[in-house]
Amino acid sequence: MVLLALIIARNARAEAGPYPPGPGATGSDALPAASAYIIGWATGVASFQPGPRQAGGSSTAVSYGSAGSVTGPPDAAGAVYPPVGGQPVPASPVLSLGDGGSVTLSFARPVADGDGADFAVFENGFTTTATALFAELAFVEVSSNGVDFVRFPAVSCTQTATQLSNGGSLDPRNLHNLAGKHPAGYGTPFDLSELAGTPGLDIGRISHIRLIDVVGDVLQGRGSRDSLGNWINDPWPTNFQTSGFDLDAVGVLHEASETWAEWLAAPDADPDGDGRTNLVEWAVDSSPVSADRVPVLQLTAQADTVTLSFHRADRAGLTLTLEQLLDDTSWTPLTAAAAPGVVTLTLPREEARAFYRLRITRTP
Repeated sequence: MVLLALIIARNARAEAGPYPPGPGATGSDALPAASAYIIGWATGVASFQPGPRQAGGSSTAVSYGSAGSVTGPPDAAGAVYPPVGGQPVPASPVLSLGDGGSVTLSFARPVADGDGADFAVFENGFTTTATALFAELAFVEVSSNGVDFVRFPAVSCTQTATQLSNGGSLDPRNLHNLAGKHPAGYGTPFDLSELAGTPGLDIGRISHIRLIDVVGDVLQGRGSRDSLGNWINDPWPTNFQTSGFDLDAVGVLHEASETWAEWLAAPDADPDGDGRTNLVEWAVDSSPVSADRVPVLQLTAQADTVTLSFHRADRAGLTLTLEQLLDDTSWTPLTAAAAPGVVTLTLPREEARAFYRLRITRTP
């Protein structure tokens, strides 16, 4: 490990690093957006923390893009921003992160470790050759519980003696485990096996992926360092509304096999943090890894009645019982739903204070 660090540190001063070049060149790992290996895309944004347009300068936050810009397939290739200074700037729509900003994505099914790359990140950069790229970079972190994140060990061999301006270009061969090293329409691949054995991380069930903008300042001490402690040189400052890394999409190459036998091994767990345990998700046929915002038990009050409804999945070994509590006395069963489908019950509206709950029990 020490020897590897020394070799990379030496390459940081070389003209070209040891990593794959851009699309079209021999040995490139750029993944086309239309690749048949991509089986899914990010489906949600768990959080977004926009950074300023310029670290240490403009405190105005970036203001380009939205959550919808980064879910689903990439759409930056071939598009343009409105002209800036008379010149069209390639590729939109995207979500701009700003200096040091971050966005955390969720997925309908967990991303899983498989053979080779497991997911790919798409930015909106553009190239003049396979070794000359204009783009902005980002660190990539993953989590299997939505709380604890682990960063891929990033390496930059780009020179640090001269600051890249906002029109400067990068050589992809100098970049490793940094999103954005390939142009619009091509994803930068990441292999979860690199993180195997990390405490608290299940590389077979990655629920969230986080992108954190690399601040490219290498001369004034405001920038970002790679996993070896080297400054990371990328175009800076970019004091625009589109400052920082511009995320277009995250494609999935391997998904976890979402079997209920596996989820029910932990019936009280709540992987997506929506308040529904795995047992509840199983009972009402919702997903354990995609947060639901609609209550399991829905209530509609009229002048004289109360209507309660819930969905019962077609599962054996389940009992779903609607219960009522009046004036803090005791819970009374109202109905036990046996048939699958939407269950609706209309009751007289009580004069006393009333509470309702859905009790879910499982038998072997």
